[in-house]
Amino acid sequence: MPRPGRGLACRSTTRQARISTPEEPKSDLAGADQFVAGAAIGITIPLLIFAVVLTIGWLTSDPGDDTASATTAAPATTTAPATTAAPATTAAPATTAAPGTTAAPADDIDAVALTTSLGCTACHSIDGSVVVGPSWQGLAGSERTFEDGTTATADEAYLVEAIIDPAARIVSGFANVMPPGYGDRLSDAELNAIVGYIQSLG
Repeated sequence: MPRPGRGLACRSTTRQARISTPEEPKSDLAGADQFVAGAAIGITIPLLIFAVVLTIGWLTSDPGDDTASATTAAPATTTAPATTAAPATTAAPATTAAPGTTAAPADDIDAVALTTSLGCTACHSIDGSVVVGPSWQGLAGSERTFEDGTTATADEAYLVEAIIDPAARIVSGFANVMPPGYGDRLSDAELNAIVGYIQSLG
């Protein structure tokens, strides 16, 4: 038979042991760490493989091909053909008639307006009256006497000379006051128009 009180002691000891060493619950932190580590490994490995593949492709590619594909040549511009200017035509020099010769007709020149604008009618009348110089009426074809005693017929050559060089022969009874320079101011056509106008006055 068991001794009195021993069984109670054993039961008491066992109960204390159970109370002093309770069973520790399993922690969830260890499982979470394992999950994170596995996920990191699963992501890192494919990334490393992808990087290796890109590196190999870049090393084996031809740099010249990349440059050629990157640069696009500009379209060639077409230059318009140069136009050749027509050679300049040189006008023939105007011929000047010598004094005393008849140049081309000057029918299109208004001799009355021309002599008025030049001031000729201020000294030469057309009605026979004497003003400053001899009248143009009846001048053409008349006999002229000069201050040196010589004479000449007032033909076309004389009329041209009297206009372009009035001091060459001064008509007796008149002063040498006609201004020179009409030979430079008048064209051949204008000179012939004035001579023709004087001849038309008789």
